[in-house]
Amino acid sequence: MTETTHGIDSAQLLRQMRDLRELYGELLDLTRAQCEPSDACEGIGDALERKRSVMNRIDSVGLDFVSLRERWEEVRHSLPHEQHAEAAEIIRFLQSTLREIIEMENRWHTSVLARKEETLDHIRKLQGGRKIARAYARPAAGTDTRFLDRTE
Repeated sequence: MTETTHGIDSAQLLRQMRDLRELYGELLDLTRAQCEPSDACEGIGDALERKRSVMNRIDSVGLDFVSLRERWEEVRHSLPHEQHAEAAEIIRFLQSTLREIIEMENRWHTSVLARKEETLDHIRKLQGGRKIARAYARPAAGTDTRFLDRTE
């Protein structure tokens, strides 16, 4: 039998919390894989799509983590005493996992922007090199040169 306090079904709540723990762990693993240093951009779209899928599954659990934290005392009292420790551990896990994901995402975003600027700089240098090469290119045979030294 499950306790219901203030409209909270303790068995369902703990089940949802466990589901979130599993999904956030999956999201953390996907974020780690996404953020591994690599020069290749292939697979980023697939990785992001897998993360989106996990986030949709998190949404479908139907438990608002922010609301859960804000109402933690009420939630904790709705659970049987023997489940308090597990619920508190799950909350700590979710908080630390979210913090780690956000930090990794921020570092990854910064590195992607730096690589973008580096790539743009290489492109600008290549374009400048091509302009110089065209400026010094030999004219095609039979064409008049632009400047002719007529002092001879």
